[in-house]
Amino acid sequence: MKNKFLLLLLCVLMVFVSCSTMQKDSIYSTTLSQDNIQNVENIEIDIVRQYRENNQEKIEQIKKDLNALLASPSSDRSYLALVYALYADYFLLNRDKVSAKKILKTAESYNPHEEYVHLIKARLLDRLEDQRDYLISMIKLDPRAYRLQSELGFVYYRLEDYTGALVAFDASLDFLNEEYSLLYGEKREYCKKFYKVDSDLKKSTAQILTQNRISLIDMTTLTQDNTHALDSITGTAFWRPAMLADRLKAAGWYADSANLSKGQATRKDAALFLWHLLIWNDNEALTQYSRQYVYSGKPSPIQDVAIDGVYFDSIIGTVEEDVIPLIDGRLFAPDGEVSGLDFYEWLKKADGLR
Repeated sequence: MKNKFLLLLLCVLMVFVSCSTMQKDSIYSTTLSQDNIQNVENIEIDIVRQYRENNQEKIEQIKKDLNALLASPSSDRSYLALVYALYADYFLLNRDKVSAKKILKTAESYNPHEEYVHLIKARLLDRLEDQRDYLISMIKLDPRAYRLQSELGFVYYRLEDYTGALVAFDASLDFLNEEYSLLYGEKREYCKKFYKVDSDLKKSTAQILTQNRISLIDMTTLTQDNTHALDSITGTAFWRPAMLADRLKAAGWYADSANLSKGQATRKDAALFLWHLLIWNDNEALTQYSRQYVYSGKPSPIQDVAIDGVYFDSIIGTVEEDVIPLIDGRLFAPDGEVSGLDFYEWLKKADGLR
């Protein structure tokens, strides 16, 4: 009986020691994860920053910091998945996809649902369209996956879907560290200029839209590429822009003095062109404002636009129709420059009014 009691006491002591050891290990691991979580956040910020700065010395410091984290034991699988996913991102910074793929498998083995794991999986896909589709599918599962949404914005940006990019950026950047806004902020501003632009642009249009000042012929190119306004002339067949511009000049879309081969478009040229697009060949409607103001003796309603000029009707008409805006609500600036985006926006407005 005494031996049985001693054996029972020994078993109780062993269980107590075992439980104490397990609890200590668990606390040890959890404490490390909590202590290192700020370091993990800092490493993520450093990685995002280096996508912008690309400083090799700082990139190598990221590797050292990651190694230091992995040297500390942890049983937190989500934590380890994030650290290994960050390590994969480090390899992507160094353009080493092979190593990134290998270490991503380790991250997935700990937690395949970690957001940063999905981020790296998307970046490792070769086709932008596949990246887009994968990110969309993951965001549907977790609408608060803001890293994935910002990445989707970047993918849309590279696909030249500027509306999609702007939506994704605006849905995510405010919820992420400011380094994400610094990384994608310039691209977001670019998208703001283009968000009304169709995503399936022709290359000729895309090239013109990036220009701060377009040529006279560019107005014809944009119109042929992006509207059906000239179909009655072209029959829907593609015409060389120079030849089509000559035809339009003969019909009054350009001033007689316009040098189509070398001339740069001004705001008054854009007004004349778009007024003809709106009115077409109705001569009475084309000159309605000059007749009204000449016969009545009224002064020009716009300070810097003369009534007796060839551009008067077109300027007043496009302003009245809210196609081309005034500068500061007062002046037209007839000789002002026209950017590709300016004309594209005005063209779309005029085409919608036809």
